[in-house]
Amino acid sequence: MNDYTLVVGREHMPELYRLVERVAAGTGAPMPDRIHVDFQANAGAATVGLRRTRVLTLGVPMLLALRPQELVALIGHGLGQLKHLDGTRSLLTHPARTFFGRLSRMIRPKISVEWVHRRSGIFHLLYLALQFVAGLLSLVFAAVHTWFAALGADERREAVLRADALAARAAGSAAVLDTLDVLAAAGPIVGHIERHVPAGEAAATWRRLVHAVRERETPALPAHRQLSIRSGASLLASHPPAGRRHQWLSARPYEAARVVVDTATAARLEREIDPYAEAMHRAMNEQA
Repeated sequence: MNDYTLVVGREHMPELYRLVERVAAGTGAPMPDRIHVDFQANAGAATVGLRRTRVLTLGVPMLLALRPQELVALIGHGLGQLKHLDGTRSLLTHPARTFFGRLSRMIRPKISVEWVHRRSGIFHLLYLALQFVAGLLSLVFAAVHTWFAALGADERREAVLRADALAARAAGSAAVLDTLDVLAAAGPIVGHIERHVPAGEAAATWRRLVHAVRERETPALPAHRQLSIRSGASLLASHPPAGRRHQWLSARPYEAARVVVDTATAARLEREIDPYAEAMHRAMNEQA
């Protein structure tokens, strides 16, 4: 499902665009230049290309699993990333963060066991010496690449937390904390989004299933948060684990929502999301 990314125009999802505009206006975050929808159980935002195009990507499974106010939190977090991650600086530092990794892969020895066994003499020794030097340099360049990656990941994790704070300003602290719980328990929740549902009824069926599972998993949410902290801890991770983000936001002063989704708006948003859920269902069946 990784290949399915759809560019969504305002004519396709006008209510979603209006909601994104409300979140941007309420928080001072930039509007994305494009909104994408894909079929991943995630969401994200990035500034891409030489033109520094701001892109907000929303995954259909998340759109189905979240309640309307939590969708505001998801959008707020994405816009917060666009605000707090400097796209220009990222463009300038990208070569440093990737050059040594590419160089390490380029010179990594590709030993042919058959060639080694069939050769002898000075050329055999020279070949082994060159392989040894190339392997040593490859390890050094890999270590430098890892160091740069760790430095960049630390900055990005800080930006993610600042984006969570902006999302709380838009949607309210409670909605962001609930959204983080969905991320922490994403496995059992979105695992029920599978292809064995009637065609034309996928959106309604999936939405009913995932919300029922959310209710069932409520008592286990502290365990899911703790598990995410243990399994997601890494110096190279670009995002802190969902459980750690939940702890960080819970310790901050409570924020009331600035952008509230009423019942009528929520219904219109669902109607806009449904065709993309049906498209995901068709893609799942095509790949089966």
